Amino acid sequence: MAYVDAPVDQTLLDGSQALPSLRFLSEPTLGLYKRAIEEIGFTGDLTLIGDRTLQATGTLTIGAATLGGHLTAGGYDIGSGSVASSLPLRGGLVNSDIGGGYIYLFGSNNATGLLFGSPNAAKSAGVSRFYISSGIDVAVGTWAAITHTGLVLSGALDVAGQYLSFTERAAPGAGAADTARIYAIVDGGALTDLAAVFQDGTVDIFAQEVTPLDSPIFRYPSKTEGKIRMRKPHPGSQIFEMVFPDGTSFVLKELEHHDTDKIAADQGAEGPLPADWFQETAIERARRQELEAVEVGVLPKV
Repeated sequence: MAYVDAPVDQTLLDGSQALPSLRFLSEPTLGLYKRAIEEIGFTGDLTLIGDRTLQATGTLTIGAATLGGHLTAGGYDIGSGSVASSLPLRGGLVNSDIGGGYIYLFGSNNATGLLFGSPNAAKSAGVSRFYISSGIDVAVGTWAAITHTGLVLSGALDVAGQYLSFTERAAPGAGAADTARIYAIVDGGALTDLAAVFQDGTVDIFAQEVTPLDSPIFRYPSKTEGKIRMRKPHPGSQIFEMVFPDGTSFVLKELEHHDTDKIAADQGAEGPLPADWFQETAIERARRQELEAVEVGVLPKV
């Protein structure tokens, strides 16, 4: 296949005019290459080899362009050209639209190395969702305006001197086999308790907010003796409390049962099971746990 050197004003084989210092393959479709180069405004030395390779001396600057195929770096980096600038990658960008999700790759002198974002609900602005710091041996990842669904750890969770915060919620129900779920729940007096629900639906309310000023633990002095009493308001509940000399009590521990067999085994309760008390059999519990695992992606859909 022969080359045609095309100086200024020389007519190419297809009848089109050449740009300065262009070297084209002599094919009938070369005018298409030339017109494309004119559109991007290239004025330096350029060689077209084959049907896909551009070789240029100096800097080739391309304005807005649409690819007709894949862009491959060929083993080279795609960079922003400056340690102070960033390289944005955005999905679904059309004209003045804000586009879809985006990633910013920052230069080496920026405190942020990577930034991930996506549009807000109104699709009127982008919202930064995750940052990864730069210029540090152990990078810091910072989440913003985001929640997680079905987070599964592959190693130990180290809070590194921080803490876990629990917001009051409804009882989540039993988890999978060999698991316990810890959560915060509001008690009958508008205070916050910490509870754990085990695989069979047993709920252990193990930490309670004790703030009422008239509580007997505030009114009685040190070394006050009392007695331990168990109460059963209904077959699904056992309350263990300390009874003080005046008959007032302080709850030490509460247990709730939601397994049908355990509720049936309870004897001597003060009243019947509440109509809205949640309970399930072992078979029902296994099915619910399976559906939850599918929902969070632990098990495949069938």
